[in-house]
Amino acid sequence: MVDAAVNNELHLVSVRALPGAIMLAGKDGAFFFKYSSAEDSYSLVNVPGIAPTEKIEYSDFWCFNSGLNDGKMVFVILRKPKGNKDSAMEFRSFDPSLAPEDQISDTFKEIALPAKAQRITALRVDDSFDPMLDVKQLIVAHKQGATILDVVPF
Repeated sequence: MVDAAVNNELHLVSVRALPGAIMLAGKDGAFFFKYSSAEDSYSLVNVPGIAPTEKIEYSDFWCFNSGLNDGKMVFVILRKPKGNKDSAMEFRSFDPSLAPEDQISDTFKEIALPAKAQRITALRVDDSFDPMLDVKQLIVAHKQGATILDVVPF
């Protein structure tokens, strides 16, 4: 999949860049690239359970602190089946202290959303959009308007 990016062939709808990471989402899947300062480069880290199909695409991808000051992060990936079917937010944990193949967990929580969910906005604890702060609410835009979810540490 990522080889197609060399020829600009990935079909992306969301690109998120945070210090040390890049998250991409689209009809070809959801991708996480982690920065290595030692190599001054980004490398692809496999996200378990992400498999592009003819029936599913991914429309957004966020990463934020766990809220527990433990160095762990939470991934939120917005899954959007094609057609007028319900969407879902998939939650995974990211623990950089583990071996690379174990850093990203399988889905530990899933929240159903109305059809055609398209975008996630993360509101931070100080009511800003500062990516360095913890998240207090997720706002998801979809066919019926928006859903606001309060975030609690996991």
